[in-house]
Amino acid sequence: MTLLKIEFAFKSFIPKQVPIPLSWVKFKNGNRQVNLLCVVDSGADFCTVPMPIGIMELGIDFNKNRAPYELVQEWHNLDKSDKAKLEEFINKIIEKKLIIPMEIGCACGKGTTSYLFAVEIEIGEFKKTVLVNWIDSTNVSGLSALLGRVGVFDQMDAVVFNTKEGKGFFEK
Repeated sequence: MTLLKIEFAFKSFIPKQVPIPLSWVKFKNGNRQVNLLCVVDSGADFCTVPMPIGIMELGIDFNKNRAPYELVQEWHNLDKSDKAKLEEFINKIIEKKLIIPMEIGCACGKGTTSYLFAVEIEIGEFKKTVLVNWIDSTNVSGLSALLGRVGVFDQMDAVVFNTKEGKGFFEK
C-alpha cells in the first residue's frame, strides 16, 4: 500500500535538449534552509550539492567537525555494497555530525574535493536526515544539485521515470 506519492516533472532548459527529471528539495541545517531544484539522478550515489550553497545558504563550515583520520580511513575501506554496514556507518556520521573529506571523480571526467556532511531534506511530505556529498565546484563547471540513491532512492518503495508522459514519482 502506497502511503506517499511525490511527483516530479521532466523539463528542458536548453532548446532541443532532452528533458531531465527535476524535483524541488528543501535542504535544512539547523535553522537555515534553502530550496533547490535537483536532478533526480539514478546514477548519483549520494545527493550532491555544490559547496558554496552549503556555506552561504546553510552556514556549513567544512573546516570544523572533521572526522578523525581513522574514521575517514574506515569510510574509504568500507564495503559500501554491504547495505547494513553502509547504513550503520552513515548513521554514526550523522549522529556525531562529522564531515568526511574525499577526493572523487565526477561524470565530467574531472577529479575534485568533496565533503560528506548530513543535513535534513524534505521532498514533499518525505523528510529525512541524509548524508550529502558537498562538491568543491571550482573544478567542475555547470554542476547541478543531484538527488541520489543513498538516503533518497533507497528509502522509497519505488522511483518511477515515465519519460513518455514527462513525469515521474517517488512512492513510499
